[in-house]
Amino acid sequence: GVVVHLPDYRRAPEHVYPAALQDGLAAWQGLLADGWRPEQIVLGGDSAGCTLILAMAIALRDTSQALPAGLLMLSPFLDLTLSLPSVRSHARRDPMLTAHVLKRGGDSYRGQLAADDERVSPLLAPLHALPATLVQAGSEEILVDDARRFDTLARAAGVAVRCEIHDGMWHNFQMFHALVKQAGVALDNAGAFLRQQLPG
Repeated sequence: GVVVHLPDYRRAPEHVYPAALQDGLAAWQGLLADGWRPEQIVLGGDSAGCTLILAMAIALRDTSQALPAGLLMLSPFLDLTLSLPSVRSHARRDPMLTAHVLKRGGDSYRGQLAADDERVSPLLAPLHALPATLVQAGSEEILVDDARRFDTLARAAGVAVRCEIHDGMWHNFQMFHALVKQAGVALDNAGAFLRQQLPG
């Protein structure tokens, strides 16, 4: 029951950082110019899109601008260093994703910046004063530790976080909601979060 805006932002490898972030922030300003209020907007993303929305929220915070009502992150990819344990321990458990694909995408996105630069790996940035966030990940995905680490760090920084680790699920499992009951449950939870964060 919400209006969805899907910005066609510039993407790697043709356009490296900060092109996507600039376009995301331009889309945000466009929504405000159209009359939407920050408290009427939740930023949502999946996989690498979570890096973009988290970087957007951090940029708004650091420039003392109004923040969105919430963040919705599905199977987040937030650390381009690929140094968290599940990248290796779950390598044969996730049918959707490999470390090679993640490295290729991350290297294309970051341009000349190092993988551990917090501008492209926002998991490494200070996470205080961010909006309420729902994080969903599958227990079998190689990025599950990105979700868990974000939950730990953001919660310690005072952010209201709910982190759902769905047992037996893989990267971006929500797209299989027509076939997998647990994926439908996850989407229902995401819808409930949106209803909770957005004004009636």
